[in-house]
Amino acid sequence: MKKILFILILFICVNLQAQDIIIPIEDTSEHTSEDNHYYKDVNNLLDKYTGTWIFDNGIDYFEIVFYVEERVEISLGSISLVTYYADELRSSFIYKKNGLEIYNTVGSTDIASVSCFATTNVGSFNKLGCIYLEPEPFIRVQQANLDLEYIPGISGNSDEMIWVRNELPSLSLLTPDGNGNTPSNVEFNIPANMTLVKQ
Repeated sequence: MKKILFILILFICVNLQAQDIIIPIEDTSEHTSEDNHYYKDVNNLLDKYTGTWIFDNGIDYFEIVFYVEERVEISLGSISLVTYYADELRSSFIYKKNGLEIYNTVGSTDIASVSCFATTNVGSFNKLGCIYLEPEPFIRVQQANLDLEYIPGISGNSDEMIWVRNELPSLSLLTPDGNGNTPSNVEFNIPANMTLVKQ
């Protein structure tokens, strides 16, 4: 009987330790990233970004679909010193230039996309800081951050989103990957500044 009680107490303790500590995503900046923290969108603040958004100026056509991926595992450090979780805004997109399709990540398992974990936000989550990637058949040296600003529609007008890409200095990544591909310093194709309209 004592063994059964001991095993039951041990099981409960281990189970309690494995539970995530849920922190509202809007409180991200108030907490350090610690093991088993889960930055969850409990108040649905990312919902305003989800759905289809389009930019079309007659030359560049860009259609992006944002969705929320829940409980994405994030590891800090090359040996995963800290692992925590977060709800992230993810995307798939189509980009055409002069009618010619350049990118189409719809239905792709390629990680190249826009990925937002709200580490930078202002007030009511109308501004987000994101990581920006474009699909390529090679390793891209170029990297960028992306600022998204949500502007609610007024008087029956559609919601808009301001898209501003901020390029970062090229990485000094010069060694080939495991397949012998050397990093490329190709410029980004998608426009850096756009106003997208929600569909």
